[in-house]
Amino acid sequence: MSEQTPTDPMAIHRACTVRDMIVANRKTITANYIELGKLFKQVRDEKIYKTLGHDTMASFVADGSISFSQSRVRQLIHTYELFIEKLKMNPDDLSLVSSGRLVIISPVVSGDPDEWMAKAVVLSRSDLINEVREAQGKAPMLPAVVPEVAELRGIYTPQQYADLVTAQACLECGARPPSMKAHFPVTKGAGAVEFWVIPLCNTCHSEYHLDPLAWARTYQRKWAGWFYGLLTGGVTP
Repeated sequence: MSEQTPTDPMAIHRACTVRDMIVANRKTITANYIELGKLFKQVRDEKIYKTLGHDTMASFVADGSISFSQSRVRQLIHTYELFIEKLKMNPDDLSLVSSGRLVIISPVVSGDPDEWMAKAVVLSRSDLINEVREAQGKAPMLPAVVPEVAELRGIYTPQQYADLVTAQACLECGARPPSMKAHFPVTKGAGAVEFWVIPLCNTCHSEYHLDPLAWARTYQRKWAGWFYGLLTGGVTP
């Protein structure tokens, strides 16, 4: 039996208040993302890190009280420089889009900022990524649903499958286990779920993330053989 929609004015008011707080905080997250980019750019450009006793910017961002990765800081600065300094966009407009989506559209947004911002608002994450890839002349991501992988839900529990993967040798180079659980056919950031993982060593896992689509094409026989073995009983812990 479905739940009835509340009609009590107080309950409706409270629900709307909670929703509005969520929206406000979501906007704050992106605003903070932009502000961090501005501040890190200031630290870099004015060499503020030296005043604070650090020889390099890398040392400053790795400090325990800051604790950011260098790649993350570069991303923050790039986003600020692109959307605020170069494109002169209104921070309030940027707050309508998550920081992650700003990163996704950053390679192409200069071509038509209004169009890409609109796409970033309405498209799903995977569709947005594919739109960007198409604009760059790249092939789309691998399909989000691979039937053979989905069928594993009826064979293993998530923990059983995780244990199975780590107990295997690296799918690419054959390095001895334990292996890492590499999300495939899409990366974790693109929405891979618990069963979408294959065994890769640390080195091959890093290679895969450089260009997942190219990796999938190069090693198609290996990952296809992995899933075929799972479904036919040819892969065991």
